[in-house]
Amino acid sequence: MDDLSAETGLRTSRPIDLYIYADTQDMRDAILYEPGWTGGLAYADHNIVIIGISPDQIDWGKRTQAHELTHVLV
Repeated sequence: MDDLSAETGLRTSRPIDLYIYADTQDMRDAILYEPGWTGGLAYADHNIVIIGISPDQIDWGKRTQAHELTHVLV
């Protein structure tokens, strides 16, 4: 969040709940009515981010986490 805030100049006044699932399939199994390609979701009105990151996709997960957190900030 510090990196995103420094880059965008945006901050949130409330904490963001970040839920990380073991992989994208686990995440998809936990939600309803999302496309099969979804790897992460932001519920900006509720300051919630969910993402599925498997151990072999840590770099992708970091980028996707930043992407989803940006949805909450914007």
